[in-house]
Amino acid sequence: MQIESDPIVRLAVVSDIHAYTSHERSTDSIVNYAGGPRVSNPLSDLIECTDRLGLTADVLVCAGDICNKADVSGLEHAWADLHHLKRKLSASQIVATCGNHDLDSRHLGDETDPDPKGTMLSLVPSFPFDCADLTNKFWSRNYAIVVLPCGAVMVSLNTSAYHGGKQEEILHGRVSKRTIAALAQELACHKGAPAHILVCHHHPLPLSQAHTNDREFMREGQSLLDALVNATGSSWLIVHGHRHQPRLLSGATESNYVPFVFGAGSLGARMPGVSNQCHIVTIFRSSDSQFSSIVGAVETLTWTDSNGWQPATGSNGLPSLCGFGYRGQIPTLAREIATLVGNAFLPIHQIRKDFPSVNFLTPVAMEDLENELDLLGVAFMRDRQSQVVQIGKKAQHG
Repeated sequence: MQIESDPIVRLAVVSDIHAYTSHERSTDSIVNYAGGPRVSNPLSDLIECTDRLGLTADVLVCAGDICNKADVSGLEHAWADLHHLKRKLSASQIVATCGNHDLDSRHLGDETDPDPKGTMLSLVPSFPFDCADLTNKFWSRNYAIVVLPCGAVMVSLNTSAYHGGKQEEILHGRVSKRTIAALAQELACHKGAPAHILVCHHHPLPLSQAHTNDREFMREGQSLLDALVNATGSSWLIVHGHRHQPRLLSGATESNYVPFVFGAGSLGARMPGVSNQCHIVTIFRSSDSQFSSIVGAVETLTWTDSNGWQPATGSNGLPSLCGFGYRGQIPTLAREIATLVGNAFLPIHQIRKDFPSVNFLTPVAMEDLENELDLLGVAFMRDRQSQVVQIGKKAQHG
């Protein structure tokens, strides 16, 4: 398997913080700054535990909804804490975008100054970039392109750009055809980059679950995905927020280059049955035909009021380890693993070492692998936190 051992870039991903200070903006959020900047909440707790958990990153990514319901003070506190987190992670910069909650598109603030993005334009440090040229580009053209020291290209896209205009625009995200055309033209200069990453707030495609009537997705999202891969001749990682339910899947385009769509968990939204999560995404380059041109390993942490931040457990979010980029045949991989296991029981870390492909499976692909192994008489053994600890031959009965 030809995957370079040295990562291209390591991203810390947070999204949907929903910070607030005013009681009327507190609905469905747990990131309360009413007690001051150092009050305990998932964001401040994450800052405090970076050393304990050994968290580092090259770039801190924030996919929007920093505050809740355009709460000005919550936005200011959380933006300051994001910079504090960047320093704790030893990250070189923040690549952020705004969400629908960050804009006063419902004009909840000063009626004499009805500027949906006014508070964001007044933030210190400036939002979303320290660089004035990039910040001005983001607000004027609804996107900005950043080239990292490693050569990776990151795009920050404003999918809430039309909130505050036509009334129904607040109900969904949008990227205009003009923005797509301008972005594609500029990206043509970055075809040879080792990785291409887009950060946006709204999901580019409707949620696929049959029980969900999703209307909040980004309008022209499919056109955007097609334009990205065609402009660069490469696969992309799309990082978005908004839905609060973390997910990781392969998008669809007419090209053979696959956009991987990563919906980040919410750091601060209060939703029954949905974990508050953050993520570390490590991206590698591959020249193996069974993999995409970029592959990634995703580590996920879950926050609870009782235990703070810990490696993710359970099933209501992403698992502690998953990934993306493997495009080989799952049944073939299962047979190879079953042959290695034989009649023994092997720890999962041994399987991951001998079959690194397992590290780059999405959660659903991992379920497919488990089902294929089950057909071969091989079972996953889990601990009390539902974490896979061993793989071994199933007991024969009868």
